[in-house]
Order: sequence, then C-alpha cells, then structure tokens
Amino acid sequence: MNSVQIPDNDRLHDLLAEEATVGLSDADRAELDGLISDLAIDDLAPDAFDEAAAACSLMWADPAEEVPASCKAKLVTAAEKHIASRGAPDLKLSGTPADASLSPNPLAMFGGWIAAAACLVVAVVLSTPSKTVATPADQLASLLEADPNVSKAGWLSIDQVPPLNASAPHRFDEGITGEIVWSESRDEGYMVLSGIAENDPQDWVYQLWIFDKTRDDGGLAQRPVDGGVFDFASAKRDESGNVIVPIDAKLPVGEAFLFAVTVEEPGGVVVSDRDVVFVAALG
Repeated sequence: MNSVQIPDNDRLHDLLAEEATVGLSDADRAELDGLISDLAIDDLAPDAFDEAAAACSLMWADPAEEVPASCKAKLVTAAEKHIASRGAPDLKLSGTPADASLSPNPLAMFGGWIAAAACLVVAVVLSTPSKTVATPADQLASLLEADPNVSKAGWLSIDQVPPLNASAPHRFDEGITGEIVWSESRDEGYMVLSGIAENDPQDWVYQLWIFDKTRDDGGLAQRPVDGGVFDFASAKRDESGNVIVPIDAKLPVGEAFLFAVTVEEPGGVVVSDRDVVFVAALG
C-alpha cells in the first residue's frame, strides 16, 4: 500500500470509506473528486483504501461468510506487490484470485463486511508516514544551510571578560568550550557547549540571556531577553560529545551582541541576579 497523507476532513473520510465498501453514487463521486482537488491530495493511490477495507474486513469476517471474489483479487494483488518489493518479483501466489483459499480470523469481534468502514480509520493512521523528530544537531545543520551568514562566537569564562570583574572561572565552569550560533535574519540560534557542571533541575537550572543593542540603553545595564532554560545533565550529546541547545528567545531580538548563561532556580526566572557562568560576545 502506498503511504498517503490524508487531511483531517470528516466528509473526506466518510466518502473514502463508502467508496471502499459499498461504492459511491455519481453525485458523491463528484463531491469526492472535488475534495481531493481542493485539498491537493496528489499521492493518493486509487486502490489504497479498497485494499485496506478488503484486508480488514477479511480479518474480522464471520467464518461462515463467503469472501467476495473481488476482495480476494485485491488481497492477492496486494500480497504479490509486497513480495515483489521484498526482492522476489517472480514469486506468485498459487491459484487464481477467485478460488484462492483465504481463511478468515475465527476470533471475529464484528459482523462481516460492516467492519470495513471502521477499519479505514486504522488504515489511514497506519498508512500515514511517521514524522521523524529532528534533533538539535539536525536543526543547527538546517540553520547553517539556510543562512550561511550566521554569526558565531566562542564561549568565554567570566574571568576572561573584564567588565564582569571576576578573578577566576565560575564554580560550575569546568573548562567551557563551544560556541554560540545566531542568525539575526531568522531570529534563531543554538548553543554548542561542553565543559560545565551537570545540574539537578530540581535544585537549579542554566538560563540564557540575550543582550540586544536595540533595547533600553543598548548596554550591559539593560534588561536582557530571556533565551530559555536548559538542563545540562539530561541533554543529548552529538558525536563530538557537545550539547546543542536551541535558543528559545521570549522576545524578538534586534541586534544581539552578548549571550550570557546564568545559574537560576528551577524553572528559570524573569529577572536574574546575574550569577553568570560564561558568556559569548558577537562583533
């Protein structure tokens, strides 16, 4: 069966179920064709729902009920397609569709061919392609491809930034490495980092703050944009052992120039006490 993406449209599902089980009138056929056109369903295989209905109906059929020859034909055709797709194109099922011996499930829960309509819902779900969730590494790669002009800056320990007036690295800085990747045009970015202490999110979390030249006085005294909290302990690593964290800016950023990560209470805060662990400066 070909995989198809079926829109969430009750009338469309009703018409497809009716077509696969009892057939459509001319008026209903015209309505279905119109819906398929309006919803831009380009990859709907013409027999996909017929095969699903036939297969499910057979599974739930009454053992004493004769299986229609047309259903047998569809099942045999579908089986031979599956066999061919597995690398055995010359292998055929014995017998003709009309006399092929197909044993229904004796543990039927529903009556005969009426089960076909209900089974179509299952068929649609099972035939819809599963969506692969993109990892942060995949998302970062997509950003780099979409915007080759992204800005990048390496992380700095707080003792490397004179305005912070720190004489030593933060207690949670175990040798921070990595970089900030920021796309001003897309208002999107990622943190790539390693070398910081793992945290218990029940006790405290890391939180990112974005300083924007277009906000307030444009300096370090401004109230920065909340860039989201993250849990370093449970974050997934890439092949190099780095953690990649998507930036979750709570407000649009005009012109970012500094990214600072602080230690905060569980869930993050609205206004930070600025217990800064490390920073990255653009430009």
